[in-house]
Amino acid sequence: MVSVNATDVRKNWSTYLDSVRNKPVFIKRTHDFSALMDIKSLKLALSYVPITYSKVTDKDGSIVISSNDMDIISTGKNAKEALSNFTNDLIEYAQEFYDEFEFWSSAPNRAKHIPMVLRILTADNFQEVEDMLVCQNGQN
Repeated sequence: MVSVNATDVRKNWSTYLDSVRNKPVFIKRTHDFSALMDIKSLKLALSYVPITYSKVTDKDGSIVISSNDMDIISTGKNAKEALSNFTNDLIEYAQEFYDEFEFWSSAPNRAKHIPMVLRILTADNFQEVEDMLVCQNGQN
């Protein structure tokens, strides 16, 4: 891995921070490696991470949306309300995951959520999160 020493980064913090506009910086500190990159590049890298869901109509006519990869299920009186509720639930889950990142990222059944959580957290607004969602059958 191409990396720079953490001491050099600390001494020249502004230079390295400015340099991430052009490319990510990989930092080595003893046995740990970290990456520093601008949000635009991170969002581009994460844009290939699908966040998919399935949608069904319940017996009472309500719409049920469930994530295909995370344990999140939302309902609504109609498809628009269900998708809005689902988007809110995803944002809330991503924030809770981030707040307890050390715990959730080490859980075997939750660690795989990291790319999706980061994709949600880097969204600029609610609509951007909703727009990244893909219905399993290709219909939003």
